[in-house]
Amino acid sequence: MRGRGIRDAIAALTGSLRAKVLALLLGGLSVAFAAIITIQSVSEYRHALDLLEASVRDQTQLIAGQSRRGLALRDEAFLEHVFFDLVFRQDERTDTAARIGMLQVFDHSGLRLKSFATFPGPDLDAKLLRAAAAEAMALGHQVELPAGDLFILASPANSDVDMDVLGAVAIAWDTTDLKARLLLHAVRQALIGLGAAIAVTTMLLIAINRLMLAPTMQLTRTMASMRPFDTYLIPRSLRSRNDEIGRLANEFAGLMEQLRASREALIERSELEIGMRNQQLDAALNNMSEGLCMFDGEGNLVVNNRQVADLYNLSPDVFDRGMSLRDLMCHAQDAGSFTGEDIDLVVADLTDEHVSSQPRHHYNRIRDGRVVSVNQVPLDSGGWVFTFSDITERRLAEARIEHMAHHDDLTGLPNRSRFRDEIAHAMKQVQRGQKFAVYCLDLDRFKAVNDTLGHPVGDELLIQVAERLQLSTRETDVVARLGGDEFAILQPVEGDEEMPITLANRVITALSQPYHVSGHQIVIGASVGVALAPYDSSDADGLMKAADLALYRAKGDGRGVARLFEREMDARMQERRRLEIDLRAALENGDIEVSYQPIVDIESNKVRCFEALARWHHAERGQIPPDVFIPLAEEIGLIDKIGAHVLSRACTDAATWPETIRVAVNLSPAQFATEALVDDVEETLIRTGLTPDRLELEITETALLNQTDTTLTILARLRHFGVRIAMDDFGTGYSSLAYLRKFPFDKIKIDRSFISELEGNDESQAIVRAIIGLGSSLGIATTAEGVETSDQLAKLRAEGCQEVQGWLFSKAVPANQITLLLKAIEHWRDTAA
Repeated sequence: MRGRGIRDAIAALTGSLRAKVLALLLGGLSVAFAAIITIQSVSEYRHALDLLEASVRDQTQLIAGQSRRGLALRDEAFLEHVFFDLVFRQDERTDTAARIGMLQVFDHSGLRLKSFATFPGPDLDAKLLRAAAAEAMALGHQVELPAGDLFILASPANSDVDMDVLGAVAIAWDTTDLKARLLLHAVRQALIGLGAAIAVTTMLLIAINRLMLAPTMQLTRTMASMRPFDTYLIPRSLRSRNDEIGRLANEFAGLMEQLRASREALIERSELEIGMRNQQLDAALNNMSEGLCMFDGEGNLVVNNRQVADLYNLSPDVFDRGMSLRDLMCHAQDAGSFTGEDIDLVVADLTDEHVSSQPRHHYNRIRDGRVVSVNQVPLDSGGWVFTFSDITERRLAEARIEHMAHHDDLTGLPNRSRFRDEIAHAMKQVQRGQKFAVYCLDLDRFKAVNDTLGHPVGDELLIQVAERLQLSTRETDVVARLGGDEFAILQPVEGDEEMPITLANRVITALSQPYHVSGHQIVIGASVGVALAPYDSSDADGLMKAADLALYRAKGDGRGVARLFEREMDARMQERRRLEIDLRAALENGDIEVSYQPIVDIESNKVRCFEALARWHHAERGQIPPDVFIPLAEEIGLIDKIGAHVLSRACTDAATWPETIRVAVNLSPAQFATEALVDDVEETLIRTGLTPDRLELEITETALLNQTDTTLTILARLRHFGVRIAMDDFGTGYSSLAYLRKFPFDKIKIDRSFISELEGNDESQAIVRAIIGLGSSLGIATTAEGVETSDQLAKLRAEGCQEVQGWLFSKAVPANQITLLLKAIEHWRDTAA
């Protein structure tokens, strides 16, 4: 612990700005002073050495000069006296001058005359002095020769008269002691200077610390000890200073005052914003369409809105912040709004951390029948948010939509989709040995009722049909409306395999009884096709197809009957599909031909018109009857193209006939879908050059039933253009007389069914007489179709019919036989006359 305290103190000290400044100043000044003193001491030491060397040079030169006389006279006693005096003077100033280690005198021949040594020994080589002397005499000036701590100098001695070299003096100076004393003196001076520098630095640091660093540290400690936004703790001694520290203290105090004011303003503004946002949050929560509750991680209520109380019939006072989820559910149970399992189990499930960590969705059913959708979303911080929505209306709407998606809006019966699902479900029972039948029903003559009496009457009729079907079946049977006037029944078959045909006949009988709708008594019928599972098919689509084929057969057999599916029906349908393909190809290749049957004036026996009739000669099957391919063309949508082709061909051919002969062309109900028919007729007449009065267009009552207003408009435009309009098959429909009142036809054609029974049938005779009389009274010409015998012709002439048409005169012939036919009829007329 002690070591740790020391380390903390050192760390605090080294981390202090004050310590760093003092250390930098101390180190910097110390290095600077030390460098200056060292440089100065070294400089003084070197200067002293330079003086020492100059002194020994001068002394050597002086000794050489004093020795000239002795060398000139070769007086050794004189030389010895000189040397003695030199050594004596050397002993007196040994502390301040270099000592002579050895001195030798040489004559000009290099012979040593005198030698003197104060410490002769192996360290001093006399040969060095001889060499130095020889070099000095040779050069004529002083020579220096370093030798360790010795400094060897040799100076020549010259004659005063002729400057001849007399000899030389070589001295080995010993500077060791003197250099040591000089170095010691330099070091002593350096230490004295360094001490003085340290003293000055210390005084400077004390002054800097007192004047700058100490106030800064005091300001720092004051700032560190201050609570947020307090300014009164800054010492007045700092704030009253006139230097930078005083200004810093005052600036900091001003900044703290600004921060305090800003903090108070921020707090005030934040409190206002928080209050406003709380109001907005409360408004948002209480104006939500959903209820909301938030619980913290402990399961305690944090926030809720008013909608939760309304949903569960609770008083707003029930909700307390901090209440548990269990308490809330107990209040809901007490209010009669929670009906479910044990509350503790529900709470445990909702708060299970392994389950509630993911969003969850569940439903609460309230005792009053309402359904509440509950979404539970976990929060990252713990807890959950519950949102509650009353989805009662949505559930009811979904149920209605679900019902509408699988039931017919008008009758409430299952629709085609639901019926198919029922068949698929029944198919699963077939594996257990259960059999069932599928019935497809189509109402006979319903379209005529719907068009003549209006759709509201037709809708009410369909409702009554649905009711009769339900009364005719068992509760276990499924009755469906497939669309339009098509219905279907699914019935389990038990035991008697004749049961399906029995039900089919019972249904036909029930539906054929008169209906009373909006003051009208209506009689319709029904055709039924029946398929049996699993015999006829093993899947829903196959059964529906088989029942449709049986229904098609029933309608083809005269309507009002029931037919069981037979395998050959499928073959017949395949044959029909092949015929459809061939018909499309024939139309594309121009194989649909036009033949003409004459319409003869009954009085003059002259041909007044030719009716254009489509004929199809199949390459493999031969002649296809019109009553086979024309209905097929109407079903598959080719009748428009065939009609346009016949119209164009007939107008083209008629333009080559005598102008007194017209051409009659039958129009299909499909051609009246748009008023483009008028433009097509006009364009054809202009292109072929046939005048409008020579074109006669025949329409059936069906065309008037389908598009009454549009059809009448088209007919009016055509008649205004000059085209003659005839009503074909008059008397076979329910409203022929009504249409005679609505539109002034140029001609009515009596259907061949009445003409064929003209002989021996009083009713047919009465009908023919009535039609002819009606036409006469309205000024409308009448034409009898299907005249095959002379007796029929005689009766029609007697009744006043104007025109006749039939095999009695001719079958339909190609255009290239028209001329021969006209001649044949003219010959017959002349013969008859």
